[in-house]
Amino acid sequence: MVTTSDQETEDKQGDDWERGAGNKPKFIKRTDLTPEAKGWFELVRRSILPAANNSEMNFERATMVHCILKGGEIKVHEIIAQGIRKMEEKNDSRGTLGYPSTIYRICKKARVVFEDEDPVWIKEGIPIIVRRMNAVVSPCLNGSKERG
Repeated sequence: MVTTSDQETEDKQGDDWERGAGNKPKFIKRTDLTPEAKGWFELVRRSILPAANNSEMNFERATMVHCILKGGEIKVHEIIAQGIRKMEEKNDSRGTLGYPSTIYRICKKARVVFEDEDPVWIKEGIPIIVRRMNAVVSPCLNGSKERG
């Protein structure tokens, strides 16, 4: 999906890497990035490989930023599809829904009918998670069967 070698990414950043077991690179501190890399990191962590942590860039995100800076090929559609699948499979009630804008736009394009805001289902400040989405979908599906 990202065409650059792990060794090339590791070599590029050199001593800036925080290392883990076996001296394997784990992350780079945001403060160690160039201004251009910081900008790309923000785009990557907000839109392509979501991350709440904005002070550290893990190896996967660093590889992507390096590839962007070098003009490499990135198959964003595959990365996002894989990310959505991983989140769905994870089924973590504490996690938040990644790619909310992308999912919303896909639903709109598919002409999914959106109900008016219901304060019982959607509360400001509470993350949207798979379990909550399933709880919302069940009453909607039951209601559509009764109406049809």
